[in-house]
Amino acid sequence: MHTSNRLLLPLIAAGLLVLGTTADGAVPSPGVKVTCDRTATTSFNITGTWSANDGGTYWIRQTGSCVWWAGFSGSPDTPTMGRNFANVFVGTVTTKGLVTGYWTDLPRGATANAGTLNVQVLGRPASRLTRRAVTGPFTGAVWSRLS
Repeated sequence: MHTSNRLLLPLIAAGLLVLGTTADGAVPSPGVKVTCDRTATTSFNITGTWSANDGGTYWIRQTGSCVWWAGFSGSPDTPTMGRNFANVFVGTVTTKGLVTGYWTDLPRGATANAGTLNVQVLGRPASRLTRRAVTGPFTGAVWSRLS
């Protein structure tokens, strides 16, 4: 197992605990509710590894209309991965390819922020993600698929 994979799973779990999602997908933050259906069918899939213009690598998992990710600054599989920022995201994707949800930073990085994020899926198959709206100082704006 790669070093990043060994780090990734505990950090995702920690991030989802920090988010505190409830059984119905609600995120306890004013105005934010994530409702998704793991059995929904979508015409695209964004599961994979993505590189963003903020210098980070994002591991994204989509199951039905549910989307989760873990994003880390720096080069994967290095001791400094995630030292500038480390974040997790939970959200839902619509049939029009709009991903909406909540992100939060993790203690591995130097930042401690959180907010909401809307991202548009582009291409068939999905090859690019672009930020449409954000609250909080989230700097990623464009993602390109690596795998």
